[in-house]
Amino acid sequence: MNQCPRTLRTLLEGTIDYAGLFPPAGLPMGAVAEHYASYRTGPAAWLLGRCVIPAQRLEEFRSAIRSSGVDRSGVAWSVSALTGSDPGADARRIREIVNHDSPGTGTAMSITAIETRADSPRDVGPLLKLLPAGLPVFVEIPLEADPGPFLAAIAAAGAAAKVRTGGTTREAFPTSGALARFILSTIAAGVPFKCTAGLHHPIRGVYRLTYEPKSPAGTMFGFLNLLLGAAFTFGGLPRSMLNALLGEEDASAFRFTDREVRWNGHTVTDGDLQLFRQRFGVSFGSCSFSEPLEELHALGFL
Repeated sequence: MNQCPRTLRTLLEGTIDYAGLFPPAGLPMGAVAEHYASYRTGPAAWLLGRCVIPAQRLEEFRSAIRSSGVDRSGVAWSVSALTGSDPGADARRIREIVNHDSPGTGTAMSITAIETRADSPRDVGPLLKLLPAGLPVFVEIPLEADPGPFLAAIAAAGAAAKVRTGGTTREAFPTSGALARFILSTIAAGVPFKCTAGLHHPIRGVYRLTYEPKSPAGTMFGFLNLLLGAAFTFGGLPRSMLNALLGEEDASAFRFTDREVRWNGHTVTDGDLQLFRQRFGVSFGSCSFSEPLEELHALGFL
């Protein structure tokens, strides 16, 4: 096994929010609990972020943790609670659990973030007022719309942004131009962000869209392309180069050292990566943890 370069660890530490309940994995709750338990105690635990659970199923998740006995470490599991069609009701569920699971109670999980959705910029403020204060909130916005008004409202509310970067059909994947516009807009607005869906693979390429035999294939974004595209832009990469970096399909074009990452004659330092992670690049959601890890190994990055 190769030693992980410091810059790769800076870029990826805690970035993979495990979303095994969601397609294309679509696992049952018990399996999600078992998998997350193994990931958080395994050698690649440094890559692992929160476990994404719909607010309506939080109690089911807690029961799965307790009844399975899969984790007796005594350390609460970090959960991102996802609101659904009734954010008011979900906010009450989240608030009850947050109030119950106070520090020192020895509970099995801890809600450390909330994910919700806004269909228009004017929805952002009222939506966030429903949610418990003091937790990071990621507001999903439509990627095809102008992100500027959404991000202004999100910044005013002290929240973060979220966008979907794929799905189980080709039509679910946005264009590189739309994703580049979002990245540039978040940096300009000073808004942290996460992305989710279609990010199982480190490098952009053509992959099967689901785990079904003979599943249709489509072009997917790579999570390294995404995070490095944003980090390089934050570090001074010309805007005109962002689309090319997001579309890079040659893994050997990226070189990680302890001091810097290089791509196409451009560099970003470990210090810049640290600032980027602190201010902007928070995480990405994936229904698989093992697939990104295995491909990082196969590419020789780990």
